Amino acid sequence: MKVALYGDKQELLQKYKEKMEQAFGSTNDMIEIDCFSNRSNVKQQSLSYDVIILSEEVMKEMIMYAKGYKGQTLTLTAGKHIETFDMDEILYIEAELKTVHVRTLEGEKIIKFPISEVEKLLDEKIFIKTHRSYIVNRYQIKTLMDNEAVLKNGKRIPISKYRWKEVRRKYLGE
Repeated sequence: MKVALYGDKQELLQKYKEKMEQAFGSTNDMIEIDCFSNRSNVKQQSLSYDVIILSEEVMKEMIMYAKGYKGQTLTLTAGKHIETFDMDEILYIEAELKTVHVRTLEGEKIIKFPISEVEKLLDEKIFIKTHRSYIVNRYQIKTLMDNEAVLKNGKRIPISKYRWKEVRRKYLGE
């Protein structure tokens, strides 16, 4: 399938392109995506695309469709502070004392919540505990080495030597 994405913000288009490639990559469907910020270029080449997406909302729906999205969310409640995250948006979670730093594609949220409780709420097919202080979204891992996981954004996450075999097994989907 050949897809054209159109929008004003090139950075945002690139983000959706990467998400779509990741989502469709897991379905074994072939997809080629081009980004355009110039409307006349889209019009000129419109016949060479199967799908042309002009709105951010449709881009989100296309990603959810490809992932077979079930609306999986993570909701953390600490007193009057309630925070909800789409699980597929989470890069990793890091524990620091009695708080967790939830790092997403959009940024970071700090919530007073024990990592052991967060771990119970996560889908174990998607998330891997690499270290006592880190839980990683396996679809965000680019490279796995003997003592660290390198994420697609370049962040290096430690892997405990005691967790290495389990991390490897889960990452490979075994």
